[in-house]
Parts: sequence; structure tokens; C-alpha cells
Amino acid sequence: MNPNSLKLIFMGSPEYTLPIIKELFNSNHSVLAVFTEPDKLIKRKNVTVENPIKAYCEQTNIPVFQFNKHNTEAIFQKVEKIQPEAAIIASYGILLPKKILDIPPLGCINVHPSLLPKYRGPSPIPTALLNEDYNSGVSIMKLDAGMDTGPIIAQEKFLIDSKQNASDLTKIFFEIGGRLIKKILPDFASGKIKAIPQDNQKATITTKIKKTDGLIDWSNTSQYIKNQIRAFTPWPGTYTYWQGRRIIIHEGNEYNNNSKGKSTPGMIIELPNQSIGVVTSTNFFELKKLQLEGKKVLSISEFIIGYPNLINSYFENKK
Repeated sequence: MNPNSLKLIFMGSPEYTLPIIKELFNSNHSVLAVFTEPDKLIKRKNVTVENPIKAYCEQTNIPVFQFNKHNTEAIFQKVEKIQPEAAIIASYGILLPKKILDIPPLGCINVHPSLLPKYRGPSPIPTALLNEDYNSGVSIMKLDAGMDTGPIIAQEKFLIDSKQNASDLTKIFFEIGGRLIKKILPDFASGKIKAIPQDNQKATITTKIKKTDGLIDWSNTSQYIKNQIRAFTPWPGTYTYWQGRRIIIHEGNEYNNNSKGKSTPGMIIELPNQSIGVVTSTNFFELKKLQLEGKKVLSISEFIIGYPNLINSYFENKK
């Protein structure tokens, strides 16, 4: 095994993992194959959308294998045949059994967008934003049979800006992950870097985001609602209902004003700065960009021109 020229496979599915493949492809290592999820069928449109990972690999002549999550035996047979020295994993979406993890001599090395053991599980970035964390980062870890419980090979910290949302951070973190894994692979393969076990006593677990998590409860604080918008952009979006129609809130700010009085949470009013705000449990949430279902995104001033009766009406928590 040559630490500076390893035989690798990559396993990942979303488009945001492309920076990792590109870093590996433009290194001295050999990417023998890429494993990714099947192309997606959008049933309502009867259209199949090509997997962007597959599209890139076809341009670069990297062999691509697409298996669904129930076909781990086929994945095992293919990996066993390829015999990679390491497998690089990033948001693959398939839980790999131990017999696959044991095939590469260097193991299966995962890129995880948090500073483990904090925020194990499927939604580390949205959870960090909901909790208004400012210190986060990326972990490179060796997979074991648990959920993000394997030993840490390397980490890089990142200071989150208050204006960044989940879409921004996902792009940034996987770019960091690509550069970091390219940097540490030779030293890990040569034994200069040792994987360090995680402190399970400090572990926190995230849960899978559901579409309903984006629904705004206006009796929450304006600060929490702002964090919701950051955490759930682009999916599932942060939304409310008005006159039975769904409205996605794309952008807004906290607005501190002591004149809220006894107004009911969800009431939409004009603010002193000629903008529009919604009553919350603490103060006001100032609206910036809205999107009525089936329509395009509008600034609040554009929205009011089309729907002047929004003012002094109410957003609802459900249809």
C-alpha cells in the first residue's frame, strides 16, 4: 500500500458531496469506482432526474454503481470484487453492514458536518442552526457499526455567520471535508495520524427532519422563528398558512418594539419603519421575502401590492 497513492472508492449521493469526489479525483489517489443512489423518478411529472454524482463520473470516466438501500448484498459483492484500500463516505444514505466496513484495510472513512461527538445522526447542520450555535465544523471519522460513533481521524472548526443558512453551510462544510480528507489521507494511511475514540458521554443525537418541522408556531419567540428559517432552507422550507394557503417565509428578521401590547401571535401589522411584521411571543418578526404556494418569491413590498388585505389579518398554524 502506497500512502500517497491509495486505491479508493467513494460512496455518496447528494450533489453537495461533489467537492469531495473532485478533491479525490484531482489527487494522486485512484478513484476506482463511485457508489451512489439510483436516479430519481418524480412521479407527478413522470420525469426521471439523473443523479448529479453519476453525471460527473460519466464525464470523468469513473465507474458508477447505483444500488438502492435494500440491496446491500450487491454492494458487498461489488466492493469485495474491487478491493479498495479505503472507502470514502459522505451522505450515502445507506447503512453499511459490518462485512462491507471490514473490506478496505484502512476502513470506511466518513465526512460528517459537525464536531463529533456533538450532533451525531442525520441533521447536524439544521440542529446547530436551530440551537443558534456559532462554533461548528467537520469531522473525518472511521465508520463502525454504530451511528456516527466511530473514532475521529481529523476535525476542522468553522465559525458560523449569523446570516448563513443550512444551504450555505452544507456547501461550505463539504468543501472543507473534501480538502481535509485529501490532506490527511496519506498520514492516516502511513500511521502518522491515529484515530481517537469519541467520548460517548458528550454525545448528542439529531433526528431526521420532517416536512412538518418547517411549520411556524407564531407563539414561539421571534428569535426561534429566525433560526427556523436558517435551519430549514432549502428543505423543508419554513412556512405558515394564510386564508388556507401555504406561504413560505424565505427571509425575515427579529424586530424589537415595546408596543406589541396584547396583540395575538400571528397577527400581521405595519411597523414604524414602513415594513410588515408578525406578532410573536416576544416581539415582532419582520417579513422580508414571501412565496405564496404556486407563485414566485416576492419581497414583502411586492407582496402587499398584490395582497393588501394581508395587513391586519392573521397567519394560521394550519390550514
